[in-house]
Amino acid sequence: MTVYVVVELTVKDPEALKRYSAAAGPAVKHFGGEFISRGAWDVLNGEPAFESGAIISFIDRETAIAWYNSPEYHTTWADRSVAMDCRFRLLG
Repeated sequence: MTVYVVVELTVKDPEALKRYSAAAGPAVKHFGGEFISRGAWDVLNGEPAFESGAIISFIDRETAIAWYNSPEYHTTWADRSVAMDCRFRLLG
C-alpha cells in the first residue's frame, strides 16, 4: 500500500537547503520515492506551524522507513539541521 512522508518545514538557511536538497533528492529516488507536491502551505484551518512542505510517496511503509534510516539519507542531516526547522510524518 502506498504511504506518504509529509514534511513540514521553515527555511533557516537557503544555501544549506540547496545542499540538502541536492543530496536528499537522489536518496529519495534510490528508494523509489516520488515527490508528489512541494511548496508553501495554504492554511485552510488552524495555526500554521511551518511555512512550507513536501509530500513524498513510497511503495510501502517498510521502504519509506528504510529510506529515512538509510546511511545515504543520514549524510544529509547535518545540512538539514542548518537549512530548516522541520517535522517528518509517515502517513499510511
